[in-house]
Amino acid sequence: ATPETYPISLHDALPISRWVLAGNDATPLVRALCRPGPLRGYWNLPLMSEVLADGARLGPKGEQILADATVAAVRGRLTFGPQDAPMLYRLLGQLIIRTGRTDVVLGLAARRRGQVVKAVEAARVLLDLGPAGTREVALAALGRQAQRRRLPLEGRCWALQCLAAYGDASQRS
Repeated sequence: ATPETYPISLHDALPISRWVLAGNDATPLVRALCRPGPLRGYWNLPLMSEVLADGARLGPKGEQILADATVAAVRGRLTFGPQDAPMLYRLLGQLIIRTGRTDVVLGLAARRRGQVVKAVEAARVLLDLGPAGTREVALAALGRQAQRRRLPLEGRCWALQCLAAYGDASQRS
Protein backbone atom coordinates (compact mmCIF):
# COMPACT_ATOMS: atom_id res chain seq x y z
CA ALA A 1 0.00 0.00 0.00
CA THR A 2 1.17 3.53 -0.69
CA PRO A 3 0.55 6.61 1.45
CA GLU A 4 -1.88 7.79 -1.22
CA THR A 5 -4.18 4.79 -0.78
CA TYR A 6 -3.90 3.79 2.88
CA PRO A 7 -2.62 5.53 5.98
CA ILE A 8 0.74 4.25 7.18
CA SER A 9 0.43 2.59 10.57
CA LEU A 10 2.75 3.04 13.53
CA HIS A 11 3.69 -0.61 12.98
CA ASP A 12 5.29 0.50 9.71
CA ALA A 13 7.53 3.01 11.52
CA LEU A 14 10.17 0.41 12.51
CA PRO A 15 11.05 -0.55 8.91
CA ILE A 16 11.10 3.17 8.03
CA SER A 17 13.64 3.80 10.80
CA ARG A 18 15.82 0.95 9.56
CA TRP A 19 15.59 2.27 6.03
CA VAL A 20 16.71 5.73 7.14
CA LEU A 21 19.52 4.29 9.30
CA ALA A 22 20.77 2.48 6.18
CA GLY A 23 21.63 5.91 4.78
CA ASN A 24 18.57 6.68 2.66
CA ASP A 25 17.13 10.16 2.33
CA ALA A 26 13.80 10.46 4.16
CA THR A 27 12.65 13.66 2.42
CA PRO A 28 10.39 11.79 -0.07
CA LEU A 29 8.86 9.93 2.87
CA VAL A 30 8.09 13.19 4.67
CA ARG A 31 6.44 14.55 1.56
CA ALA A 32 4.38 11.36 1.19
CA LEU A 33 3.27 11.47 4.83
CA CYS A 34 2.14 15.06 4.43
CA ARG A 35 0.00 14.42 1.35
CA PRO A 36 -3.73 14.77 1.81
CA GLY A 37 -5.92 11.71 1.87
CA PRO A 38 -9.58 11.55 0.90
CA LEU A 39 -11.45 14.72 1.84
CA ARG A 40 -8.17 16.40 2.83
CA GLY A 41 -7.92 14.11 5.83
CA TYR A 42 -4.13 13.95 6.26
CA TRP A 43 -4.44 10.62 8.07
CA ASN A 44 -0.68 10.20 8.44
CA LEU A 45 -0.14 13.15 10.79
CA PRO A 46 0.17 10.89 13.89
CA LEU A 47 2.93 8.94 12.16
CA MET A 48 4.54 12.21 11.09
CA SER A 49 4.99 13.10 14.77
CA GLU A 50 6.73 9.73 15.28
CA VAL A 51 9.06 10.42 12.34
CA LEU A 52 9.83 13.85 13.85
CA ALA A 53 10.57 12.29 17.24
CA ASP A 54 12.75 9.61 15.63
CA GLY A 55 15.26 12.17 14.39
CA ALA A 56 15.76 10.58 10.98
CA ARG A 57 18.18 12.36 8.62
CA LEU A 58 16.47 14.27 5.86
CA GLY A 59 19.28 15.22 3.54
CA PRO A 60 20.17 18.75 2.43
CA LYS A 61 17.56 21.36 3.31
CA GLY A 62 15.59 18.57 4.96
CA GLU A 63 14.68 20.40 8.15
CA GLN A 64 13.19 23.28 6.15
CA ILE A 65 11.18 20.84 4.01
CA LEU A 66 10.08 19.00 7.15
CA ALA A 67 8.81 22.15 8.86
CA ASP A 68 7.09 23.50 5.76
CA ALA A 69 5.45 20.18 4.84
CA THR A 70 4.20 19.58 8.38
CA VAL A 71 2.67 23.03 8.73
CA ALA A 72 1.14 22.83 5.25
CA ALA A 73 -0.48 19.52 6.22
CA VAL A 74 -1.85 20.97 9.46
CA ARG A 75 -3.18 24.03 7.62
CA GLY A 76 -4.62 21.88 4.85
CA ARG A 77 -6.53 19.46 7.03
CA LEU A 78 -10.15 20.49 6.95
CA THR A 79 -11.27 19.37 10.38
CA PHE A 80 -9.64 18.98 13.75
CA GLY A 81 -11.85 18.03 16.66
CA PRO A 82 -11.13 18.00 20.37
CA GLN A 83 -10.08 14.35 20.01
CA ASP A 84 -7.23 15.46 17.73
CA ALA A 85 -5.77 17.96 20.20
CA PRO A 86 -3.22 15.58 21.82
CA MET A 87 -1.97 14.45 18.41
CA LEU A 88 -1.71 18.03 17.17
CA TYR A 89 0.10 19.13 20.34
CA ARG A 90 2.61 16.28 19.99
CA LEU A 91 3.14 16.95 16.28
CA LEU A 92 3.78 20.68 16.73
CA GLY A 93 5.87 20.06 19.85
CA GLN A 94 8.08 17.60 18.00
CA LEU A 95 8.38 20.12 15.18
CA ILE A 96 9.74 22.77 17.57
CA ILE A 97 12.06 20.30 19.30
CA ARG A 98 13.38 18.90 16.03
CA THR A 99 13.72 22.01 13.90
CA GLY A 100 13.57 24.93 16.34
CA ARG A 101 11.16 26.63 13.91
CA THR A 102 8.90 28.49 16.32
CA ASP A 103 7.99 30.91 13.53
CA VAL A 104 5.87 28.35 11.66
CA VAL A 105 4.06 27.28 14.84
CA LEU A 106 3.57 30.94 15.74
CA GLY A 107 1.94 31.43 12.33
CA LEU A 108 -0.60 28.73 13.18
CA ALA A 109 -1.30 30.24 16.60
CA ALA A 110 -1.74 33.76 15.24
CA ARG A 111 -4.16 32.88 12.44
CA ARG A 112 -7.34 34.84 12.85
CA ARG A 113 -9.40 32.45 10.75
CA GLY A 114 -9.63 28.70 10.84
CA GLN A 115 -10.25 26.14 13.50
CA VAL A 116 -9.74 26.97 17.12
CA VAL A 117 -8.07 23.59 17.76
CA LYS A 118 -5.13 24.50 15.51
CA ALA A 119 -4.62 27.92 17.05
CA VAL A 120 -5.05 26.85 20.68
CA GLU A 121 -2.77 23.83 20.42
CA ALA A 122 -0.12 25.84 18.56
CA ALA A 123 -0.26 28.49 21.30
CA ARG A 124 0.00 25.81 24.02
CA VAL A 125 3.05 24.29 22.34
CA LEU A 126 4.70 27.71 22.17
CA LEU A 127 3.93 28.36 25.84
CA ASP A 128 5.34 24.99 26.90
CA LEU A 129 8.27 24.55 24.51
CA GLY A 130 8.92 27.85 22.79
CA PRO A 131 11.44 30.49 23.82
CA ALA A 132 10.42 33.19 26.27
CA GLY A 133 9.98 35.70 23.44
CA THR A 134 6.98 33.82 22.07
CA ARG A 135 5.03 33.81 25.33
CA GLU A 136 3.24 37.14 24.93
CA VAL A 137 2.37 36.47 21.29
CA ALA A 138 0.97 33.03 22.18
CA LEU A 139 -1.11 34.48 25.03
CA ALA A 140 -2.43 37.21 22.72
CA ALA A 141 -3.39 34.53 20.19
CA LEU A 142 -5.30 32.65 22.91
CA GLY A 143 -7.05 35.87 23.88
CA ARG A 144 -8.12 36.48 20.27
CA GLN A 145 -9.48 32.94 19.98
CA ALA A 146 -11.42 33.38 23.23
CA GLN A 147 -13.05 36.56 21.90
CA ARG A 148 -14.03 35.31 18.44
CA ARG A 149 -17.78 35.83 18.42
CA ARG A 150 -18.41 33.51 15.48
CA LEU A 151 -16.78 30.54 17.18
CA PRO A 152 -18.96 28.00 18.92
CA LEU A 153 -19.06 28.44 22.67
CA GLU A 154 -17.05 25.22 23.18
CA GLY A 155 -14.15 26.61 21.14
CA ARG A 156 -14.09 29.90 23.00
CA CYS A 157 -14.28 28.10 26.35
CA TRP A 158 -11.34 25.91 25.36
CA ALA A 159 -9.28 29.00 24.52
CA LEU A 160 -10.35 30.63 27.79
CA GLN A 161 -9.40 27.53 29.76
CA CYS A 162 -5.91 27.56 28.23
CA LEU A 163 -5.62 31.30 28.83
CA ALA A 164 -6.56 30.78 32.48
CA ALA A 165 -3.98 28.01 32.83
CA TYR A 166 -1.11 29.91 31.19
CA GLY A 167 -1.92 33.62 31.56
CA ASP A 168 -1.23 36.03 34.36
CA ALA A 169 -3.87 37.58 36.61
CA SER A 170 -4.79 40.37 34.18
CA GLN A 171 -5.39 37.90 31.36
CA ARG A 172 -7.58 35.68 33.52
CA SER A 173 -10.09 38.42 34.21
